[in-house]
Amino acid sequence: MRYLFILIFGIITTISFSQNKTYDQLRIERIQLTNEISKLQARLQAVNTEMTKLKNGTANVVFEGSGNNRIEAKVGSGGAILRDKSSSTGNILAAIKAGQAILLYKEKNGSYIKAAYNGQLGWVSYTSIATNSELNTFMKGKTSTSKPTSTTSVSTVDINSDKYKRISRLYGHDKAVKIINKQLWKGMSHGMVVESLGQPTSRTSANSSEGLKEEWKYSGKTIKFLNGELISW
Repeated sequence: MRYLFILIFGIITTISFSQNKTYDQLRIERIQLTNEISKLQARLQAVNTEMTKLKNGTANVVFEGSGNNRIEAKVGSGGAILRDKSSSTGNILAAIKAGQAILLYKEKNGSYIKAAYNGQLGWVSYTSIATNSELNTFMKGKTSTSKPTSTTSVSTVDINSDKYKRISRLYGHDKAVKIINKQLWKGMSHGMVVESLGQPTSRTSANSSEGLKEEWKYSGKTIKFLNGELISW
């Protein structure tokens, strides 16, 4: 009788343990499913928000295109300015520090290339990007810039040289002639000055009530910019 009681007690204990284990497993699975549902609900809410922004035209940026249309790069030692237009007069969207990663798109206008940084889409000067062979190859590609029609000062440059061809594709014939002859004028962009005088020995920048002021040092010469545009030298 005693042994029968022990056997029955053992069977009941085993069944109880098995049931508790199954319950624990189900409880853990329920927790996991609840977490997954919460994640999906959060994602669904985010998608709905982005769709609403796109519908209303208020979305910050839509990153489209395949990897072949993008170039991963880093900002050069002098930093970069993200602007809303492909011009030195464009509004400043962000001042990007040297060494920061930036996503570029294979869409250009003169010396500016479309770029995405910190959730904003705009334009940066390609001269502000660290050495990047893929970017250089793209920027040297053919553009729709028309052939020079003016003969003014053509005799001062070799229009068959690679340098002239490259610069004229970026800025046009007249400006290419000036740049090759190391001429400076107000309104020049960073890229134009680099093409004309080369890289400066040092660069400094500071924000002011007028905008971003920059000074580039050359041997015996100081170049000053305001919001990316040459103002004095």
